[in-house]
Amino acid sequence: MESEYALKNLILKLDEHNVAQIDNFLEKIECPESFRGLYHVVSYLENISITHHEKFKEIFGIKGEVLGCFADINPDKWKIFSLDRLAKGWMSERPIYALIITLSKLDNDFFNKAALTFLKHFFSNEAKIKNVDREEVSVRAFRLFVTDRNADQSLLDSENSLLIAEQLQHYRNQLKDDKPRNHVLEGYVRDLEHFYRLDWKPKLNFKRIHKTKLRGSYWRNKVDRIEGSADLYTFTLRNQPINQFHLEGGLDSSEDYPSLTIVRHLPENKVKPKHERPDISIIRDSHKDRNRKIAIQKEVKKSHNLSACSSNILQPHELFYLTESLLQQRKKDILKTPVNVVQRVIFLTLFLGVDIDLIKTLKRIEREDSEGNGIFCDTDNWHLKFNISPTVKMGKHRTNSRLLKTKPYTTILLPDFFVTFLNLKDLAIGEKLLPLKGSTAVKDAIKQYLKTLNRRYHIQISYKSIRYYLTNKIKSESKIDPVIMECLSGKSNYYTRSMRHYSWRDDTENTQEVYKLWNAVRKDIENYQPSNLIPTLNYTQPQRDRCDKGIGSQFTPTKESIALLVEYLIEQLELSNTFDTIKSIENLKNYHNNYTLYTAYMLLNSTGYRAVHNPLPSLSLFLPNKSALCISDKDAQKSFSHFRIVAVPEILKQQLINYSEHLNSMGNLLSGLYLSDSQSMHWHTSLNPLIESHSKVEKLEWFLSEKHSRGNEGVFKYFDPNTHVTTNMSPKILSELIPESMRLPINFGRHYIRRYLAKLNVDIELINFQLGHWVNGELPLSNLSTFEHSKAIEELKTHLDPMLEELGWKVIRSNLTMRRK
Repeated sequence: MESEYALKNLILKLDEHNVAQIDNFLEKIECPESFRGLYHVVSYLENISITHHEKFKEIFGIKGEVLGCFADINPDKWKIFSLDRLAKGWMSERPIYALIITLSKLDNDFFNKAALTFLKHFFSNEAKIKNVDREEVSVRAFRLFVTDRNADQSLLDSENSLLIAEQLQHYRNQLKDDKPRNHVLEGYVRDLEHFYRLDWKPKLNFKRIHKTKLRGSYWRNKVDRIEGSADLYTFTLRNQPINQFHLEGGLDSSEDYPSLTIVRHLPENKVKPKHERPDISIIRDSHKDRNRKIAIQKEVKKSHNLSACSSNILQPHELFYLTESLLQQRKKDILKTPVNVVQRVIFLTLFLGVDIDLIKTLKRIEREDSEGNGIFCDTDNWHLKFNISPTVKMGKHRTNSRLLKTKPYTTILLPDFFVTFLNLKDLAIGEKLLPLKGSTAVKDAIKQYLKTLNRRYHIQISYKSIRYYLTNKIKSESKIDPVIMECLSGKSNYYTRSMRHYSWRDDTENTQEVYKLWNAVRKDIENYQPSNLIPTLNYTQPQRDRCDKGIGSQFTPTKESIALLVEYLIEQLELSNTFDTIKSIENLKNYHNNYTLYTAYMLLNSTGYRAVHNPLPSLSLFLPNKSALCISDKDAQKSFSHFRIVAVPEILKQQLINYSEHLNSMGNLLSGLYLSDSQSMHWHTSLNPLIESHSKVEKLEWFLSEKHSRGNEGVFKYFDPNTHVTTNMSPKILSELIPESMRLPINFGRHYIRRYLAKLNVDIELINFQLGHWVNGELPLSNLSTFEHSKAIEELKTHLDPMLEELGWKVIRSNLTMRRK
């Protein structure tokens, strides 16, 4: 009953029929009574339940849909519920719970599958494991093995525990030959091997004397010269206690200690020559350290600004020779590896951008919703399926009907050229795409294959250059969305971390973008020598039900939901006419709040402004003659690393001008009752606002304190109807002023702009320019940047203006300024 009461106190909408199941589930995963960190555990397991639903239900005895009740949590419990730090002692007291929290941070589908196999074996043999007290050791070995960069995690890719144990034993034997040996990793592998075999032996106690204790048995001040030596000495053994058994047996306890355990050598008086001594200036040279850091910084910037002729990118002639070689049929093996296997591995690496470890796991699956990654056939059409990690964890947004829905995987329609080359029609369900036994042998064969190819055509192609060709090509051209690489590999990286959070595409759009990329590769080959090695890829919609779910952003609103919000904001402004607005001070405040709300939401929707406190701190940042707006919308940033200039659509431009006039009129009307607010409005609308700053540093300090400030007065002021105090428009106020039935995530504008511009095939460089998605070396405002802001703004305006018109936004003059005419 206590656990049931605690659950009802945690979950606001708890179904009575699910209480027992949830209680057993929490007990199984060793959840603490405080529910600390449960948010991350449930979010992670819910994601696994979607991609591996059958195995999940078998292991945990609960359907993944039941975990959806944790999306509606008591706000008072949220702080402890969402805490992701492990409590002291959890690794020993709650090893399973600590393991799941650790895995939730890895964000890797392969680890999810390995974890399910581990947990299934653990729960099936839980009694035996706990009887021999190997619970903590086994879980620790698995946790550290999957997070060790030097470990081969592909060994865990199996559902057969004995097979995994055999692979681990073979791997441990290989580690013994490494120089230097990794004894720590060997220990993890040994513990996991015993875990999957369940063949632990009882502990045997051996009485050994530690080296420290052994040295303590000798005198430090009593030495004996070693016989026959002039400069070697040994320490004298202390008197050792002897027990009764030894005494009666005539044994001498000193016999257990070697006589020459510790040897002292007199120091050498001869001074080493200068060339054998280390140079002191090299050990701690600040100038060399600084130059090394600068060199690293330059290399990073260079890597993020690749050109089409970069040596890191395969050139057209190299692509031609490589593709021509892959399409040639040969029968001779390469280092005992069939040449067709080598060719297919290189082919998949080139066109998918994946490594051998991932290629080994690809197999034919029965249908789209089958567990794991692989290839499936649907009405004579072959599709590639990859599980995609969600951009955010579970929450109320998943049940919001005003947002586009997402799914945990994507499917790419494979062209006939791929199907023929990979011989997919001969694959049986469950059969691996390529029979690869080990990565090392295949890599050696690929290395030999490329070595022969390079010698024949006098080129330089490495497997690494093939592996990262698509990624580098996308980066050098900035024409294709880098997020599409996640659809081909199922993996995300630092470069696309921000982009993928705002990008939303369905399977059809993903396939079109992938074909666009593959056709760009074909174009490079044809530019060198027209040969039609790869046919032109034209996407045709297959005869199957189109899914209304996609991958990526979970906060992208539908067009209809934004249009409904705009309609509501306009209706609020039309409720009062010009004369009613100034009839009373309450009417005046209410109209100002509605007009400010309308302008602020238009700003968020059209510029990609992040939801921050005090957006647009000064109208001086608005450049109407350039149709541009200066934005610095990174909270808690004491720098200009994300300061940017964005395009301002014509509708927003006129609306901001009208809002400036509205503030001026509002200041005049409030001059008698609210002097401070009146002066603030006049200051913001004056043509040349004066700031008493005597140096550049003081001006910088003013701006850093002004942006995102809760206390400094900004342009968008809100009159609290209860306290009659003005505050800056904050994200919370913007959200609460909208009815819950129409409420959207406050960052909806950024998500919708990303979606809208991507559908129009706008260059990714322009999209990143508007949203501020760039990494070190790509800053448009840097000293050496060749980016032309004026052309970028004109290009973006041609897309943003129609977007605002489609959503129903329009220029509305304030009642306060219309009255004066």
